[in-house]
Amino acid sequence: STVSIRSALDGIAASLPEPFNKSARQSWPLLIGFDSRERGERQLVRAELGDRLTLSVERRATPLGWAVARGGLGINSALRSAADGVMISARVDELDLDAWRRALRGNGGGGQEMPALALAGIELKAARLQVYGQRLNMVDLSAAAVGGDWRGQLDSREASGRFDWRGAGDGALHARLRHLRLGLGGGGDAEGAEDDALRRLPAVDLVVDEFVLRDKELGRLQVLARNRNRQWELETLALANADGELQGSGVWRGGARPLTRLDFSIRSDNVGALLGRLGYADALRDGKAELSGEVDWQGSPLKVDYHSLDGKLVLSVEDGQFKRLEPGVGRLLGVLSLQALP
Repeated sequence: STVSIRSALDGIAASLPEPFNKSARQSWPLLIGFDSRERGERQLVRAELGDRLTLSVERRATPLGWAVARGGLGINSALRSAADGVMISARVDELDLDAWRRALRGNGGGGQEMPALALAGIELKAARLQVYGQRLNMVDLSAAAVGGDWRGQLDSREASGRFDWRGAGDGALHARLRHLRLGLGGGGDAEGAEDDALRRLPAVDLVVDEFVLRDKELGRLQVLARNRNRQWELETLALANADGELQGSGVWRGGARPLTRLDFSIRSDNVGALLGRLGYADALRDGKAELSGEVDWQGSPLKVDYHSLDGKLVLSVEDGQFKRLEPGVGRLLGVLSLQALP
């Protein structure tokens, strides 16, 4: 048997994020079709929302309800179907995943839980993508699912490279990126995103050839971390460029009273060039330096809580000459009268 439903959705408004934000004055032609087969045990479902969305899936009846077996979803894009699971293809100007997280989280209470949708893969092209407070431009994402794991390729102005995600336990991210640029901002909900992310952290094996933070070119980045004994252990934090290097390790203990501990050392054979790379040009001529520290603070490793920051720092500087001090350099190096040093 076949059932079709048609509507122009006149008078219906949707406060969803783009591309599905709709005013009551707009007409969006909707067509939904159900084709039941095998005595109602199998059903083909097709939906069209003008030229915005096309859905075609096959679902089967189970003791727990309908389960989608295969199909495809196209958003402003040609429909692509998968033999097992659902393939999503999307081409959008703007996609705010932070806004979608808030919208879906706000709809999460009280109703019957929907069956999980088994995804086969995602093909996304977006002019602008907002995620966890970061904006990515000219995004081309291709990812395939295998069981609970994902493997994919990301290309954008801010990040480019390959990644693997393993969903078991707290999750594990393995990524090799050609470049990664953070801290450029996008006006998103960075604070709310951080609160969600920091309930747990995945294991991480990350290498970035060119790491840029707030327009500062910091060089090659390596991060190696794993979950062990109910702690997130940062085994390796390494940054290296032509002017200096950073080595660090630490531990994050979550729970009711989260605590982060970090041990680090920074070495440079040309402190003047390193400070210039960090945005303090003309502060120092030449010079060698080493800064080491053991610090801890209450909270997550992604944001330093300066009110609870505690520990010790050891700084040694030689063979250099301070030319002039900007306020930021003075704060960094504390109360030392640096211009009085020999």
